[in-house]
Amino acid sequence: RRVGASGWRGVALSEDTTVAIAEERARVEAAGARVDQFGNVFAGPVGISMTRVLGDDVMARVGVIPTPVVIDTPVTEDDEFVVLVSDGVSGVMSDDEIANALGPLATGEGGGSGGGDLDAALGNLAAMAAEKWQGGLPCEVKVDDITAAVVLLAP
Repeated sequence: RRVGASGWRGVALSEDTTVAIAEERARVEAAGARVDQFGNVFAGPVGISMTRVLGDDVMARVGVIPTPVVIDTPVTEDDEFVVLVSDGVSGVMSDDEIANALGPLATGEGGGSGGGDLDAALGNLAAMAAEKWQGGLPCEVKVDDITAAVVLLAP
């Protein structure tokens, strides 16, 4: 995701690759995948919610590919950072929520001294995503992988 500085608004730089995209669905079904009513893609008993993923040899047999959809987007002077997140983050948080979780801490505008604290910013994002997966329940429920990397663009 690309995030601009104005009001910590998130700008999506990619599209989630799921069976909601007709071409993605056609590819996995042509390769033998079963798609359930929730849009999950299955190879036998194994299923995932996306149609492109890195390093999954099982799902590759049913048309789930590692090739990313690349969108060339110029960086503007308003862009402060780019964040890459797994579906464990983007599945439960909007682009703006991701930007707001990272922005102030990553750039040093969240208080404290000096520049930003990327570790604190990413920790904050991961904690927020995990909390959303838990839904406020006191017991552990399903939590998807929560992975994020951020690159600062502003000096």
